[in-house]
Amino acid sequence: MNPSEPTILFLDDNPFTFTDKRDWLMEAGFGVIACTRIDQANEQLLKRLGDIECIVADLNMQANWLPRDYQLETDGATMSGWVWLYRQVYPQKLIPTVIYSEFAESLRRRLETLDASTDEAKIVQQMHGKIKFFSKRDTVRVGFGLVIDAIRELIKEG
Repeated sequence: MNPSEPTILFLDDNPFTFTDKRDWLMEAGFGVIACTRIDQANEQLLKRLGDIECIVADLNMQANWLPRDYQLETDGATMSGWVWLYRQVYPQKLIPTVIYSEFAESLRRRLETLDASTDEAKIVQQMHGKIKFFSKRDTVRVGFGLVIDAIRELIKEG
């Protein structure tokens, strides 16, 4: 990776789209740490925490890569990526994030209805303006360029 490239942690377990998305991120000029499992992403996060400027993550991931007590919060695995973010990533560093998932709208609704006293709600408040949501259907229609533009915007805003 070129040190002048912004570093992205990319997490997606879909074997049909993973390579294309990773390649598009690299072609856009990002240094990409690409992971297909939550445990791999967590390992890279611990190694490269200071280098990572943005995370691009799917939500619907295999929950078995999370600690057992967190697996119960994943809504049947549809929110595994989010549970990883708010339980394991954001407590270490509030890294700007692009949520790229068919469940993005479900997560947005979940976050709007949180009890303000919960740890999850407190993290959401701290991350205000640092999370962008995209459904995979939206980006199929208009292109992955939306995600790339959102990453650039989040990195620029710091």
